[in-house]
Amino acid sequence: MQPNNGCGKECANYIKMTDGSDTVMILSDAVEPEDATFTRDFKEVVKAIEQAYKIGLRDGKKLKS
Repeated sequence: MQPNNGCGKECANYIKMTDGSDTVMILSDAVEPEDATFTRDFKEVVKAIEQAYKIGLRDGKKLKS
């Protein structure tokens, strides 16, 4: 489920991060021009990178064993 931001969600690009068959996170770039500023909080992108890193470390350790 993604928020209904009017026509913005149809024009947005999405990243679906999965771990096996589980959906971990969905990110979108549906940012209106007035929100595309340096004051906008994109902390979800940072969380996605951190989560992907942790999953990669875990999977890498499994392969190494």
